[in-house]
Amino acid sequence: AFLKIPPGRRILFSLGGPVANVLLAVVLFSMLNALNGHASAASLLVHPWLQTFAMICDVFAAIPKLFTQPDQLSGVVGIVAQGRDYVGFDPLRAIYFAAVLSVNLAVFNMLPIPALDGGKILLACAEKVWPGSRRLYVPLAVASWLLLLGLMLYATLMDVIKVTA
Repeated sequence: AFLKIPPGRRILFSLGGPVANVLLAVVLFSMLNALNGHASAASLLVHPWLQTFAMICDVFAAIPKLFTQPDQLSGVVGIVAQGRDYVGFDPLRAIYFAAVLSVNLAVFNMLPIPALDGGKILLACAEKVWPGSRRLYVPLAVASWLLLLGLMLYATLMDVIKVTA
């Protein structure tokens, strides 16, 4: 049914999740700035956007390190363990950690992997240029899901080894 939606609408639909993640990060940075005693208009309305943009750039810059330093990759187990250690019982750290997770999700979902939103956008753009590419959607999506599942399994296994060591 997804492929019956016109490509332009699929692109907008696929942008929804990453945009929501970015907006959540902006709201969380605004809350964090307010709770840290920075309640000026700039710290509530401008700085959160700049903080979010800077973090997006940091996450994009870190992506190549996953290939050269695979020990830096974390799955759900590692994220929960690191989050617990970082946050403790500090609500300000919890808000910051939620903003970091939200930005990471936005960036990760925009990667051009067919199972993710970025890949769906790429495939929809390809379909607009070359309508015959639509037949590649399912095989590419299945292959990328298998790749992502393998990566998640690897990351979870590495996380369990780190946490139990």
